[in-house]
Amino acid sequence: MLDQATREGHGLLGDTLGRLAGEWDLAEPGATLVALRAFELVFVLALRAAVGELAEGSPVLRALRHPAIGTALHAVQTRFAESWTVESLAAQAGMSRSAFAATFRELVGEAPIRHLTARRMQEAARLLSETMLAHSRISERVGYHSTVGFHLAFRQWYGTTPGEYRRRGA
Repeated sequence: MLDQATREGHGLLGDTLGRLAGEWDLAEPGATLVALRAFELVFVLALRAAVGELAEGSPVLRALRHPAIGTALHAVQTRFAESWTVESLAAQAGMSRSAFAATFRELVGEAPIRHLTARRMQEAARLLSETMLAHSRISERVGYHSTVGFHLAFRQWYGTTPGEYRRRGA
């Protein structure tokens, strides 16, 4: 529920809610469609207000708003199979290695390579659960050039081997 301060802090949201409450007459032509669109608008405005407030307290949302770190996060999320290093992520972000690593850790709460590993392991777990791809293909798809390296990393991350994970249907 939106409190008064939130409504007042987001003028368009407060104005739309006020006008919607005052104009509620389903007898007019097109009133149902107008009401539907007005509620869609209120939903988007409320979501925007909530995300804005979350960003103030959420490290990941603050990181996404940072132009350089947001660029690196997008690369990790969408191009996780590439051979990223801290240096190459820093170059992607347009920052020096040390400034990038410090800013990333401050905003995201973990080191860049740990974040990359988490994304790779997330995708590997999904592929193991949803496909019958060979482990060697999965290791390639998530950025490991060695099946043994992938196996060891997966076991360290999840506490089980990729084969056991698949068999359990985790």
